[in-house]
Amino acid sequence: MDKLSKPHVKAYFDNYLGQYKDTVGALMGKRGLQYVITDSWEAGVQNWTDDMFAEFAKRRGYDMRPWLPVLTGRVVESAEASDRFLWDFRKTIADLTAENHYDQLTTLLRERGMGRYTESHESGRAFIADGMEVKRNAISR
Repeated sequence: MDKLSKPHVKAYFDNYLGQYKDTVGALMGKRGLQYVITDSWEAGVQNWTDDMFAEFAKRRGYDMRPWLPVLTGRVVESAEASDRFLWDFRKTIADLTAENHYDQLTTLLRERGMGRYTESHESGRAFIADGMEVKRNAISR
């Protein structure tokens, strides 16, 4: 699943939670299955989504296209300018992960009368988001 894409995440979780609903029926929500646990992040890294150009421009206020060579290790304008772009690029990935994956799951579960508990990410694995941001709703209802 593309965890940076709001529509892709929604489609995945709607299908996933729909399977639970098909199985437990009225026992989903207050009177039965009340929480979903999301395990520690083991999905590896992701650095692109279909709407990356638009999301980057909306969040960072500039077009990332001239800076794409920086993603291949090249310097554009200066080392400092290239580092600033890399910071913005990584921040965009982190924001999309927190908002479109974790926060959206919280919203979809609340619509079903459910909450979530999210485990911490592990220290030895690559993680593409800000650990505190993805856990801001780690225990939600």
